[in-house]
Amino acid sequence: MATAEAGAARRSLAPFVAPFFVARSPLAPSPPAPLGEWAETAVAEQVPSVLRAPPEVAAWGATAKWTPEYLDEALGQSPLPAKLQSYGSASAAFFPRGCCPLGPMTAKAVMDGTSGYGYASVPGEWFLAKDARLAADIGSLAPFVAPLGAHVDDIVHQLWLSSRGVVTPLHDDYPANFFVQLYGSKELVLFPPEAYRDLGLFPRSSFYHRQLAVDLRLDPGRGSPCWPGPLPCTLPHSLFATNKTAWKERMAALQGAGLRVVLNEGDVLYLPPLWFHTVRTHDASISTNFWVHHPALLELDRLWEVKAPSSPSALRAVVAGLAHRFGPDFVLSVRDRWLAGEAMTALHDSIHPEDPDWKGYLEEDRSTPLAARVMADPLTCPAGDSEYAAAGGDGAPAALVAVLDIVAAAENAGGSAGQIEIVVGHWLEAAVEHVVQGAWACVLEP
Repeated sequence: MATAEAGAARRSLAPFVAPFFVARSPLAPSPPAPLGEWAETAVAEQVPSVLRAPPEVAAWGATAKWTPEYLDEALGQSPLPAKLQSYGSASAAFFPRGCCPLGPMTAKAVMDGTSGYGYASVPGEWFLAKDARLAADIGSLAPFVAPLGAHVDDIVHQLWLSSRGVVTPLHDDYPANFFVQLYGSKELVLFPPEAYRDLGLFPRSSFYHRQLAVDLRLDPGRGSPCWPGPLPCTLPHSLFATNKTAWKERMAALQGAGLRVVLNEGDVLYLPPLWFHTVRTHDASISTNFWVHHPALLELDRLWEVKAPSSPSALRAVVAGLAHRFGPDFVLSVRDRWLAGEAMTALHDSIHPEDPDWKGYLEEDRSTPLAARVMADPLTCPAGDSEYAAAGGDGAPAALVAVLDIVAAAENAGGSAGQIEIVVGHWLEAAVEHVVQGAWACVLEP
C-alpha cells in the first residue's frame, strides 16, 4: 500500500448508513509471498498490509477445523467471559469499551446470535489450556515476532468470538498487531495515527482513552457522533472545537477517508501500533491475533521515566520546546484534550446520567465553574496569580532534552510522526496535571 494512500485519513470519515463503510479506499492486498517475508516487509513499511490466505496459515488446524461446533465440543460447557446485548435497539450491535457486563457463556452461545449480539475476547493462554488440541491447531508464530526482534514468549495472544453484525468502535492498540481470520469474515476501516486530531482522541485520563469521539454508525445529517454511555457524547469535542459549528465543519471535512478491508477465512492483517480501527463481523466469526511490542513504542515507553517539571515556568519551557519540535497545533491539541477531560469530570457531577434532556444541559447549562470557564474562554489566565507567574527553572531543560532524545530514538526505531505525537502528547497531559490545573493559558504565553 502506498504511503500516500495511508495518509489519506485526514480527508474524511463519515458515519455509515448502509451498506457499511461505503466510499472508502480499499486496502489493496499484498502480492503472494512467504508469510515471514511478507511480515518483514509490512513491519518495515509501517503501514497496514493484508496477505490473502497464505499457505502457512491455511495449514493450521485452526483454519481448517475451528467452527462454532468444534469449539463447543472442545470446550464443552466451559464458560467464557462474554458480553451479550439483546436485539431491539439501534445501538445493540455496538460494543464500546465498558458497554455491558461480562457474563459466562459457551463459545457456541456467543456466536449463534439466538439471544442477541454476542462478543467475547479471551486470553489465548486461558483458552488454549482448555484442550491440548486447540494449542496444537496454531502453527508456528516465528514469522510474527522475527521482524520485530522479539521472541515467541513475548507475544500476547487473544481469541475473538462474535455473532453476526457486532461492531467495535474506533480505537487503537499500543503493540503491533498480526490478526488472523479463522472462521467467517470481518470488515475493518483503518486510520493512521496522524489522524488523531481529526478523529477526536480522548485524554489519557479518560475511561475512553483508547477510543475516539468519531463514530461511524450515524448519518452526519442526524447530529454529532456519539455512543451510548452516561456522559454526553458530544461533550469532549464541542470543547475541542470550542463551538458546535467548528465541530460540524470538521465532520463535514471528514467524508470518505479511511482504508477499508474485508478479511475472509485464512487472511492475515498486519496493523502497526496505534493505527485506529473499527470492526464489524459479517457473520459468526472466529479470529485470533498476536500482539508484539514494536521497538519504537518500547522507546516511547521510556517517557514515563522522565521526571516532569514541577513549576509552571519549567513546564512553559518544556511546552515551548515541544511546540518548536512538533508545531503549535500539537500543543493546542494536547491542551484541548486536557481541558475536555477536566470538563467531563465537572459536568459528570452536574448532569444526571439518566436524564433524557442531556443535550439541553450541554447546550444551555453552564452552571459548573469549570465548565463555564472552559466554555467562555479557555485561554484566560487568572490575572496576577502568583502561582502562574512563579519564576524558576526546576528541571525544564533536562526534561525537554530527555524527551527529545527519546523521540529521536523512537524515530530511529521506525516510529511514525503520529505514533510519537500521541505518546508524547499523553506524557505532556500528565506533566500539566503534575504542575497545576487550569494553567494552560499562561503556559502557552510567549
